[in-house]
Amino acid sequence: MDKKAIKAFLSAPRMPMPGSQPVIHSLPDDTESQTNKD
Repeated sequence: MDKKAIKAFLSAPRMPMPGSQPVIHSLPDDTESQTNKD
């Protein structure tokens, strides 16, 4: 991977890194609601 590809990959908002925690919009609605209250 070159630097441009890495930068584009890291800047993609809905593509979590492999092995990372699931992103907010992939979680159940209940969890999302609790996060929004926070």
